[in-house]
Amino acid sequence: MKKYTSKNNTSWFTLLVILGVIGFLLILLTGIFKVVALELKDTKNLDNYIKSRSAAEASEELALLKIKKEGFWFDKDLDYNPSGPQGQSLMLSWNPEDAWEYHPNKDVFFWYTIDSKETEYEGTIRPWEFQVIPLFTKNTEWENLDRTESFILTINWANGEFLSWNIIGDEDKWGMSGLSSIDSSDSFTSKVTDDTEYANRVSFRTQEQSIEDFLSESSQSYLTLLNFIDTTSLWNPEEGIINYKLTTKWATDYFTKPVTTVIAQAKIWEIKQNIELEIDNSKYFDVLKYSIYGR
Repeated sequence: MKKYTSKNNTSWFTLLVILGVIGFLLILLTGIFKVVALELKDTKNLDNYIKSRSAAEASEELALLKIKKEGFWFDKDLDYNPSGPQGQSLMLSWNPEDAWEYHPNKDVFFWYTIDSKETEYEGTIRPWEFQVIPLFTKNTEWENLDRTESFILTINWANGEFLSWNIIGDEDKWGMSGLSSIDSSDSFTSKVTDDTEYANRVSFRTQEQSIEDFLSESSQSYLTLLNFIDTTSLWNPEEGIINYKLTTKWATDYFTKPVTTVIAQAKIWEIKQNIELEIDNSKYFDVLKYSIYGR
C-alpha cells in the first residue's frame, strides 16, 4: 500500500502579498497625485488671485485718474466685454504680440464703474456737518453737462428748519439761500452780479426769482446743505441727524450724489476681485461751506 504525503503549497499566499503591495502602492501614488494636483491648483488660484487683485487696484487707480481729469461729477462705466471691441474693457495679456486674443486662463480683464449721477437720492446730515451736491453731471469726455433745473428737496424730520440750504451759481450768478424743504418752482431772493462797475469793482444786486430760473441761467450750480442744530438742547445727539430726499422732476435731469461710488473689478479664469471705494465730494468742495448760509 502506497503512502501519500502532502506538501504545503504557499504560492497563493505570495501572490496575495504581491497584489496587496501593488494595491497599497497604487492607493499611495493616487493620494500623492491628488495632493500634488490640489497643491498645483491652489498655487494657480493664488497666482490668479494676485493677478486679479493687482489688476483691480490698477482699475481703481485708472478710475480715480479719470475723476481727477474730468471732475468729481463724472459718471462713467468701463464695461467688461472680452469679445467686444477694444476699449470696452482693459486686458493684461500674457502675450503682448497677441494682445487681443483672449485666453481666459492666462489673461486678466479689468474694468470699473464710476457711479455719481442720480435722479433720486436719500441722505443724512449730522449736526454741524454739510454736504455739497453739484446740480449737474458729466458722463462723456466732452464738455457738455447734464444739468438739473427742477427738483424737490424733502426733509424727513420734524425740525427741518435747522437745515440751511444754499444754491451757488457760476461767476455771473452768485446764489440764493433758505431753510427747510424747497421746491424749485418756489421763488427766493437771489444775489447776482451787476453789469455796472464802480472803480473797477464788481457790484451785486438782489432780485426775486424762482430756483428754476436761477438754475437755467447758471451752467454749473451747487446745492449745499448744512445742519446747524444745537445738540446741547437734545437728550441724545443722534436725534439731531436730519434725513432728506432730493428728487428731480424730470427723468432726464441728473445731479451728482454727495458721495461717489467707484467699483473696480478684475477677472482671470474663475477668480474675480471687486474693490469698492466711496469718495465724499464735500471734502473736495470744502471752500463752498463759506458761501452764503442763511438762518
